[in-house]
Amino acid sequence: SEAKMLRLYGEKLGIAFQLRDDLLDYSDTQLFGKTTGQDIKSGTFTLPVIMLLENGVPDSVRTLIEKRNKSESEVHWLVNYVKGTGVLRYIEALIKEISYEAVYALQEFPICPEKEALVRLAEELAERQV
Repeated sequence: SEAKMLRLYGEKLGIAFQLRDDLLDYSDTQLFGKTTGQDIKSGTFTLPVIMLLENGVPDSVRTLIEKRNKSESEVHWLVNYVKGTGVLRYIEALIKEISYEAVYALQEFPICPEKEALVRLAEELAERQV
């Protein structure tokens, strides 16, 4: 049904959007009022950090990630550490995959301006570079 297609689209797009938001923490420019390293500084464990912790990091890095009240230099070091691991490229690919799964969810949806707008939204989210 159309409702099922729209629900699946919304679920997929919501996940992709959250992952895009996670990547904003590693952007060199301040976007949407979010400063670089904000999640790391506040101790919010977003997918990049969770993936690193699950795949193993040196104890010193784990201790720094878990530390409360990080200094600006510690936050900067951690942001650069995460950038150097390749996990952000993996998440970028995941965003594209999930965004296009959202588009695919609308494949049987009748052609209309609203469908075109939803498809364009998902495609722009997939291709956005931060």
